[in-house]
Amino acid sequence: MDRGDLVPDNLIMDMMEQRLQQPDCAKGFLLDGFPRTIPQAEALDALLQRLGITLDTVVNIDVPREGILDRLCTRRTWKILTARPSTMARPIPPRPKGSATSADPRGATG
Repeated sequence: MDRGDLVPDNLIMDMMEQRLQQPDCAKGFLLDGFPRTIPQAEALDALLQRLGITLDTVVNIDVPREGILDRLCTRRTWKILTARPSTMARPIPPRPKGSATSADPRGATG
């Protein structure tokens, strides 16, 4: 992980097993972006069976590759924001005339 490598599936599944047994997961949980592979889906299925958890709903959002690439390639970073707003989702306002810095969408400058 320190080198930026992918986390092995067995480590992820160990973490999932511990997390899904926490009290705040008793009424439900949301997995965002997981599983990503068939082996992960199979391991998740086995884990849920072992824990006696059944899924009520599964949502798969299928976005064309071009859409994902466009969103990733049109992002800009604001120094004063912790989030990275997408220029497609929320256009970045033009720099005010005479300003040495870019305008923040909230009205501040950075």
